[in-house]
Amino acid sequence: MFCTTCGKKLEEGTKFCIYCGAKQEDAPAPAAEPAVTAPVYESTASVEESPAPEAPAFETPTPKAPSFDVPPVAPVFDEAPAKKEGKGKKIALIAVIGVLILALIGLNAYQYFVMAPKTADELDDAKSDLKKAEAKYDELKDEYDELEGLYDSADSASVDLADICYYAQYNNIGYASDAFHTDKAVIVLSEDDYDETLTLTLAVDTAVTVSYDLEGYSADVSFDEDTWEGDTTTLTVSPLEKGVTLLSFYNDVNSETFSVIIIVTD
Repeated sequence: MFCTTCGKKLEEGTKFCIYCGAKQEDAPAPAAEPAVTAPVYESTASVEESPAPEAPAFETPTPKAPSFDVPPVAPVFDEAPAKKEGKGKKIALIAVIGVLILALIGLNAYQYFVMAPKTADELDDAKSDLKKAEAKYDELKDEYDELEGLYDSADSASVDLADICYYAQYNNIGYASDAFHTDKAVIVLSEDDYDETLTLTLAVDTAVTVSYDLEGYSADVSFDEDTWEGDTTTLTVSPLEKGVTLLSFYNDVNSETFSVIIIVTD
């Protein structure tokens, strides 16, 4: 059978054209051809040749496809647009990557030609500032060490001063009585000084024993003689180290006592 619209050949029984989609109407059944009988001739004395009868003309009807409930065939679409769309996405992605690569190249070039010299200058300035800071640090450290030494000295002097004040407040310094005293109440020495002498007076009419003790470690004291005649004798004071030492005298005749403050400086 053939499509009634586009004329393309179809399979028998097709209801819709697979090419143009047109519905095919039912074709009428072809009419039966009439039987042809041979002509009858009469026998005569003279026989004349009769012309052969012409075959009757029959019109061949256009066949129509029978009607069947066949669902229409879905049209076939070309997949070219989808392929083109995927190709366009790839091209766009490649273009974006290319732009990023160019941007990175430009950034590196900017850093190399513009930022690198500036960074080098800044690095040199930073090194110079660091050297200045180190020099300033050394200077401040020296000042700190000096101040720390002064603080330690002042702290030590403060302790020594406290000791001196305490000794002076609670002891008889250099004098107990006219018969029992020394010629110096306070002796000041440095660590490098020579020994110094101290004269002790003890004027009594009887034999007496004099003793002493030291509170502190800055100096040492010794009698020049164990026994003596008369009212006086001498002692030797030797500096040892920085500090304050309290030298106290006693006797076995009475309860009189007094002290001498020995100060040793640097």
